[in-house]
Amino acid sequence: MYSLNFIKKINNLKTITKVNYNDNNLINYDTDITYINLFDTKYFFKKNILNINNYSDKISLNFNYDKQNLTMFINLILNFLYLSDKMELSIYVKHNQNMNNILYSNYDISMIYNIAIKNQNIFNNNKTITLSQITRKPFRANSLNLFKKISIIDLLLKKYLESYLQDKISINFEKYGISFYKKRSMYLKIIRRRLRRMRKMLRAAKISLRSFIRISLIFLYTKDIDIFSKLLLKIMNSMHYKNHRRFLYYLKLFISKSMNYFFDIIKFNGFFFYLSGKISGGGNSKKKNYAIRCGKYSLTNKMLKLKFKKGLIYTKTGVLGYKIMISYS
Repeated sequence: MYSLNFIKKINNLKTITKVNYNDNNLINYDTDITYINLFDTKYFFKKNILNINNYSDKISLNFNYDKQNLTMFINLILNFLYLSDKMELSIYVKHNQNMNNILYSNYDISMIYNIAIKNQNIFNNNKTITLSQITRKPFRANSLNLFKKISIIDLLLKKYLESYLQDKISINFEKYGISFYKKRSMYLKIIRRRLRRMRKMLRAAKISLRSFIRISLIFLYTKDIDIFSKLLLKIMNSMHYKNHRRFLYYLKLFISKSMNYFFDIIKFNGFFFYLSGKISGGGNSKKKNYAIRCGKYSLTNKMLKLKFKKGLIYTKTGVLGYKIMISYS
């Protein structure tokens, strides 16, 4: 019921009913087609897959969810983008006993743009666009287990929707994964290789390296300082105080060498972290300062949006004061 109430709150919800497609190799398919457009981001609800695409920055977030949460009120949602009313988008659906007539192929929106938008002859000739034309890498599965990807925290989707609806919502997605590039596995391996030595420090906080990377990515997407500050507090409070400086060094490498690749994609301009106190020292040691700077940040530049947070970290040898500031456009 939470999902149903959430859909009702969206104002710009449009529905096209009874879309039929008949072919010798395909089964008859009758369903509702609906699209939701939120802040330049298209949300595609399929029967077992939820795709979130930001076409301006070419970002794709793929989520797998429990089909029982959404199939109560809709089977398939697509967006026709700039396709004219005379054009038809064919949907390939293959019958399978285990899959319960689930859509097998994921279409590529960029291919729709290249075929339909740039080629005006299609509009004049009133041709039909099929998935064989607009699908680069079809997704095929013969078991429901293949739909279960790597799990990730639902803060990203939840915060985006709450900011738009201006209300608290509850979404219970079963499993979902996140992808930023086509070769995301290779890129994540590069990030993990640079953070390999940080894995031991994260064990004390019971946080895996994979979770640390993903929460950091969510922090960059949502621009929510509370997410990242609570993560740092949990890690530094759980580890020995002598390892604080080493952890800050690896954090500096992670921000400046790895996370900066995402700055241009998500319009994130700069990151600043400042820590002062008896860092990795005993009770008689002198106070030290440690700063992590990456990108652009300024208190006088009116073109940048700023978020600032400060607080205290209590250790066995004293109190450390920290400041976090981010800038974005």
